[in-house]
Amino acid sequence: MATMEDRDITANNLEYFGEPVYEYTLIQAQEDGYLAACEIVKRRANVDGRAFTGEEVVASGATDLRTGKPLTLEDLIRDRYTFGHFDNELFIDSRTPKMCEDLFTLLCENGGPEQKVIIFCTREIHADRVAMQMNNLYAHWCQEQNQTPKDHYAFKCMGGANNGADMIEPMRGSGERAFIACTVDLLEAGVDIERLDAVAFFRYLQSPIRFYQMLGRGARIHEETGKYKFWLYDYTGVTDLFGTDFISKPPRPGGGKGGGGGNDDGGDSENGDPEPSTIAEIGGQTVIVNPQGRFILTRRGGRDTPIPVDEYRREVIRRVLSEAHDLDDFRELWITAKKRRRLIGHLFGDNFHPEVIREIDRMSDFDLYDFFGHYGYHAQALTRLARGEQYIASNRSWFDGMDAKAAIVLKGLGRQFAQGGTESLETPALWDVPEIRFAGGLNALRVLGRPVEVMLEAKGRLFGG
Repeated sequence: MATMEDRDITANNLEYFGEPVYEYTLIQAQEDGYLAACEIVKRRANVDGRAFTGEEVVASGATDLRTGKPLTLEDLIRDRYTFGHFDNELFIDSRTPKMCEDLFTLLCENGGPEQKVIIFCTREIHADRVAMQMNNLYAHWCQEQNQTPKDHYAFKCMGGANNGADMIEPMRGSGERAFIACTVDLLEAGVDIERLDAVAFFRYLQSPIRFYQMLGRGARIHEETGKYKFWLYDYTGVTDLFGTDFISKPPRPGGGKGGGGGNDDGGDSENGDPEPSTIAEIGGQTVIVNPQGRFILTRRGGRDTPIPVDEYRREVIRRVLSEAHDLDDFRELWITAKKRRRLIGHLFGDNFHPEVIREIDRMSDFDLYDFFGHYGYHAQALTRLARGEQYIASNRSWFDGMDAKAAIVLKGLGRQFAQGGTESLETPALWDVPEIRFAGGLNALRVLGRPVEVMLEAKGRLFGG
């Protein structure tokens, strides 16, 4: 039982403990490499923008979700239903299937359906329905791909015996089963699933504290699978809670556990509301899930702020153009390690991370030189492999006219760039590459002049194509 001191603390922790000595934000942790970066995809069902009066609910053929019995106006528990009541006190029969279909399509576009995902639902019956829909979509996809379905693709994950909690371990540890966890709040905190690829919100929230806890399930890095970014699929506007103060209403006494639910304005309670006496379901609604944009999380004015991808890219390129006005200036900057690192440092200092936008633009196979060159100076972008091969092919006469060992070393630069990009040319490990080391490394370049100048010329030729 809670003591009086416990109640004093939970009533106002700031008043009890005072202001925090130090705050370490989500974005700081992402910038420091401790947490995965986040790409936000916002969607919204068209019906979430309207309200239904009791008369409209009855006129739409309302039935009791549990019994199937037709409902009258007197049976309804509200005179008016809005988005915060959907999939809680009022189910629109085509809303959940359409949202699941949209999410499944996004998963297929962004890495394939067999990703580890948590879908936060409104209450247990909603989680049941979401799991069923996702399993049906996956079965159809497997049939189309002539692929054998993997076990326990989507599952309800709630507390209690035989209610899905036993699937947390295979979800965490196996890449071959237990992919989509449909839950209310069992997984909102205290469960680390490092390989989690995405978090999806099918429920409305008001508490920024709960939102950040839920979001945090996807923020773990998983080096074994190369997971350094995760997706946040927002179907209910929860990302509007980014940057808001961590202040919540005191918990109400009583209340069940794990049931989920919402209040009149689409919020959330600490432990979930009890089952409403009547849950209505209606049909006859045309549901369309509309895109609301893609965003990258950054800091603005000391607060976490989602920035539209196009705006983020424009700001990154504007910063690059301010330091190099044309492609020739940019090439000269790029081949000089000190100048290039200063540019990257300026971007980081302004809370811009070019690697994130490069990945979002599906240009991970391109060096940042080509990413900046393409968007900033309208130059043709070449993959690292293509640029490395072009460098070797287009400079054949240059190689043929020099010492054979020096040519081996300089050709090796192109092959190393094809594998690791610009940074691979400026690491001590470059000189340990067997073909370069056996040819004499830096010493082999001395026959051509000062090795530093020879390297600069080679880089100029590499990025000149």
